[in-house]
Amino acid sequence: MVYNALGQLVAEYSDQAPLGSGGTSYLTSDHLGSTRVVTDSSGAVKKRYDYLPFGEEIASSIGGRSSVTGYALDDLIRQKFTLKERDNESGLDYFLARYYSSAQGRFTSVDPARESADPRNPQSWNRYDYAFNNPLKYVDLNGKWPTYIHERMIDEAFPGLSKEQRQVLKKASSDTDYNNKVNGKKPQEPESSFVHSMSDGLHNQSAEEAKKLATRFIESNEQTAQKQQEAYEKDGGVGVSNEALKSFGNALHTVTDATSPAHQGYQPWIGTDSIKGKAAAAAHIAREATISDKELKKAVEAARNAYRKTFGEDRLQQAIHRKKEEKQ
Repeated sequence: MVYNALGQLVAEYSDQAPLGSGGTSYLTSDHLGSTRVVTDSSGAVKKRYDYLPFGEEIASSIGGRSSVTGYALDDLIRQKFTLKERDNESGLDYFLARYYSSAQGRFTSVDPARESADPRNPQSWNRYDYAFNNPLKYVDLNGKWPTYIHERMIDEAFPGLSKEQRQVLKKASSDTDYNNKVNGKKPQEPESSFVHSMSDGLHNQSAEEAKKLATRFIESNEQTAQKQQEAYEKDGGVGVSNEALKSFGNALHTVTDATSPAHQGYQPWIGTDSIKGKAAAAAHIAREATISDKELKKAVEAARNAYRKTFGEDRLQQAIHRKKEEKQ
């Protein structure tokens, strides 16, 4: 069995599979999710991997890597660049909707999602490109659309905030999605589903209970933001503090997730440890590959209502209306 850094099962092999040594292996990933180190249950290194920006694996013979433990060892896994499974014969990565060639930095077929071409972004016009040609910033989850919809919501909702302030919100929203533990649980575990406005389907949590937890999470972060803002203004601060925006951004992810068709009604999430969970996750990702104008408008409205509740109407109007002299 092979697990990623989140403790999620990503592959199972028989005794005849190419893992060779058998037993449980753990994958440690980088910020893109790419497998970088494989260890056994004792923590000993079984294999290391390095990649070029678009995912092509760097050979162990380059840069003296062969002298570092793990690089020259036999290949152990197929889950490599951004944790996608690599075919041993063709060298292509399986991205659900289509295959990707890391050697070329391009998909082998056109993007099947017609709505993913954005007239405002020339990089999206190439139907074969990977992640807008920016593989160090974006990750393509399913071969259709890079993960940046939450960032787009924030830009649409708060154009009056500075670029730095919106980046604080984006970072906080992303941390709620991937990094911040909730009651000791990682955010993608079923027990933390409420931070995504979903219910714990692994333990048969009701939608009502999940909604209560989500509401409590949102209100707690909003109240923290209010206290931080009050302290900031008491010390003579002008505008909204980054500290308060960070706390609000934690809640903002839950607020906007609630508007997604894949989350509405606190739909159950069972994680990705099981085959059923993997299939459900793939379907979930596919549903969120694009966002319609109507869905974006709904998310923006929810984000602004939460901002109003936290910082007041005057602050909201300042966050909505961009100053004419300010270039962002």
